[in-house]
Amino acid sequence: MSIVAQKITYIHPDNQVLFKGIDLTINKGQKVALVGNNGSGKSTFLRILAGTLQAQEGEIIYPTPPYYVPQHFGQYDNQTVAQALRIDGKLEALRAITEGDASLSNFNTLADDWTIEERSLAALHAWGLEHILLSQPMRTLSGGEKTIWIGVAGRSYTISSRLAASPCWSSATIVPY
Repeated sequence: MSIVAQKITYIHPDNQVLFKGIDLTINKGQKVALVGNNGSGKSTFLRILAGTLQAQEGEIIYPTPPYYVPQHFGQYDNQTVAQALRIDGKLEALRAITEGDASLSNFNTLADDWTIEERSLAALHAWGLEHILLSQPMRTLSGGEKTIWIGVAGRSYTISSRLAASPCWSSATIVPY
């Protein structure tokens, strides 16, 4: 299983080409770095990978739609890590089920994703962030811990783009979820 980007082109609304014909294959467990100057399209490319922004040309192929938490720190300060990752509903449904609430609503929300918590904690551990709790408020994280996270919904891959000390580059790491 892999994430595949084929011939991705993005053109700004003013018709300025940001990048053209990007091909990228990321295999399960592979680590990849996205490096470039400010404005070169690193975040835009990650948004296209996540499906939150449409490329003018090309195709993204992955097992299931990904999640994306943008690089803007403040807008997530009032959320927990789980909310920022958009897994809070599944975690709440899982807890309710394990505490005896076998409602159809909880099972539908969980969608047979019984290992969501374990996989999420394993991903944090793989990033060296094992001290972070899914229930922890985002406002308590340092700037380096506030991360662009893209996790393929099938939980096979996670791309973590930590903010680097230098404003002109960022790195992306793909680890098994």
